[in-house]
Amino acid sequence: MATSYSEELYNDVIMVRSKIYYLDLKRNARGTYLKLSEKGKYRSKSSVVIPSSGFDQFFELFDYYLNSFEGQTLGENRDMIVDSKVFSFITGENERGKYLRIQESGGRNPSGRSSLLVPVDENNTVFKLLKLSFDRLLFTIQEAKNISINAGRILDERNSMVRVAADPGTSDATESVSLNISKEGMPVVSVGNGKYFFVSHCTNDRGEYLKIKEVSGAMRNTIVVPVSAVPKFQEALSLSTLAKPIVDNTCAERTAIAASNDSMNQMPINPALSGLASALGTGGVGGLNPVHQVMDMNAVMAAAAAAAAAGGG
Repeated sequence: MATSYSEELYNDVIMVRSKIYYLDLKRNARGTYLKLSEKGKYRSKSSVVIPSSGFDQFFELFDYYLNSFEGQTLGENRDMIVDSKVFSFITGENERGKYLRIQESGGRNPSGRSSLLVPVDENNTVFKLLKLSFDRLLFTIQEAKNISINAGRILDERNSMVRVAADPGTSDATESVSLNISKEGMPVVSVGNGKYFFVSHCTNDRGEYLKIKEVSGAMRNTIVVPVSAVPKFQEALSLSTLAKPIVDNTCAERTAIAASNDSMNQMPINPALSGLASALGTGGVGGLNPVHQVMDMNAVMAAAAAAAAAGGG
C-alpha cells in the first residue's frame, strides 16, 4: 500500500532531562492532524495522533490538567472521543513523582494502543513548554485561516516563530531556521548565513552536561550547561524570547574601541623618549638579559633629563 504524502505545517522539539518531545502538525489527503511523540533515554519513540477536529477538546483537557497540577492536585481521569479514536487522560503518581499519561486507542490500529507520558515537576516545566508550543501551533493555524495562505507560506510562518534568536548583527529576524540530526546522532540547528549550533549530551567525572558549540566560518564558541540546569535554561530562553528585545550595542562599542586604539598608535613619539628607549636597549626592559646585564646608568639618567627638558619646553 502506497503511503499518502503528508505536508508539514509546523514542528517543534522540546528536550527536558532525558526526554524529547516532538510536535508535528501535518496535512494529507484525509485532513490536518497533530502527531505528538515522546522519546526517552531507555525507551523507544511513542506517539499519539490527534485529528484537527479534536484540537479544541484536546487543548482544553491539557489546560485542565496543567491547572490541576498547578493547584497540587492530580485531576480526574477523562476520555476524549474523536472520530473512531479514544484518547484517555490518566493521572498517577509513583516513586519518581506525578505524571499524566495520554493514551490513544482505536482508529486505524484498533488492536493496539500507543501512549506518551508527561512528567510533573515542581515547576511543571514540561507542561509549560508544551503549552507554549501548542499556542504557537494554534497561532499558525489561525494565521493560515485569516489570510488564506498556501502550505508553503504556512511553513515560512512557522520558521519565523521558531524559538531560536536571530543571528546577532543581522536585521533579518525571519531567516530560515532548520533542525537536523548529524550522522553521529547530534542535533544541529542551522540559522542561515553559514552559522550552525551543535548540541551534544556529554558526561565526565563532574556529571552530565550539554555542550552547545556555535560554528560560523572560522569562529568557534562553546557553552556548557549542566543537565540539572537544562529545565531552567529552557524556561529562561522561552521567557527571553517573549520579552521586549534589548538594543545590543556590542558591535558599535567594539568599533569605537578599535578606532581609539588606532588613534593612539598614530600619536607622534617624543624624540627624547626615543633616546631613553635606546638607552634601555632595543628590546626595552623585556630585552634585558634575565641573568645579569650591566646598564650604563649615566646614559639612562642623561636621556631621562633630556626627556624632561623637552617636555617642559
